[in-house]
Amino acid sequence: MKTQSNSSTNHPISVCVGISVYRQPLSWIQEAVASVQTQTYKNWQLLIRPDGPEAIEEDCREWMKALAHKEPRLQILDDSHR
Repeated sequence: MKTQSNSSTNHPISVCVGISVYRQPLSWIQEAVASVQTQTYKNWQLLIRPDGPEAIEEDCREWMKALAHKEPRLQILDDSHR
């Protein structure tokens, strides 16, 4: 099994949180992300998966892309092939 490392701390990722979104408001997604970011345990990775090409509005998609550039533990899974 391949062990990933958290690039911000060089420690192995111990907790991976996944969020699948389908037409949730941006405020809901922001609250969910903030909930993970404010945890005291720092060796985590957050995966956000839009559930289809029309699952999120463009403003939400842009916010997630911008956040992913600032937060190395966050990954947006591209689901455009659906």
